[in-house]
Amino acid sequence: MKKLNITAAVLSAAASTAGIFSNIYTDIPWAVSQMKGQDAVTIFAAAVLIIVSLRKGPKAVVISAGINAYLIYTYFFYAIETLLNPFFHAYLAIVLLSLIALIKSVSNLKKLEYSEVKTIPKTFSVIYLSAIASVLAFLWNADIFATLAGSPILETPTAQPLTIVYVFDLTFVIPAVVYTLYLLKKNKAFGIPLCGIMLVKCTTMGAALLGMTIGVWFYGFELEGFLAVFWCLIAILGLISITLFLKGSRIHE
Repeated sequence: MKKLNITAAVLSAAASTAGIFSNIYTDIPWAVSQMKGQDAVTIFAAAVLIIVSLRKGPKAVVISAGINAYLIYTYFFYAIETLLNPFFHAYLAIVLLSLIALIKSVSNLKKLEYSEVKTIPKTFSVIYLSAIASVLAFLWNADIFATLAGSPILETPTAQPLTIVYVFDLTFVIPAVVYTLYLLKKNKAFGIPLCGIMLVKCTTMGAALLGMTIGVWFYGFELEGFLAVFWCLIAILGLISITLFLKGSRIHE
């Protein structure tokens, strides 16, 4: 699993570096600015993945699995939504390697018989994840119905709805959060490591969205101040949740 993680991390760092410093993207400028902003976040995530992959213990597995989930989400989107570029096969490889690593991580974590977390970290994590799922479910569904009615809430330069984002979040992210909350409520052992995975996934999502918003501003487009503050809040609260989780939980230790 260490080799899978490191290979995926190196590929994603290479793809992100090329995305920032070369002209591999041929999409509209607004989309390119977003991808370059997200690429900066991905380089950092790849570095963290390499570091935790060199460490032992279930908490390292939890963090790496969360980053794997981020890489799957990110590069599946890049492979499908961006115009074809020289790194297309790298995107596919990252998704495949990260998916295998995530499955292996979850399988190993489910075998652990003992997990516990202190009340404050657990409560903070539940509130954070519940808020993320609620906001995403409300925002995306509101935009879907508004778009069908002819007046979308989220305007994009292409005038096209964010369909693939709706699919990922409504089909995978939100149900995963709900399942995590269910396991925590039932005091299931696997609920604790799964909570850690989802915290990392949601935090990286917030960081990526913040990077995209800043990227749009950096390359000359209007800064969406409210969104920048909102994504920053998600990332900061996520980092606090992860820190509390790592300090206040025991996973088969």
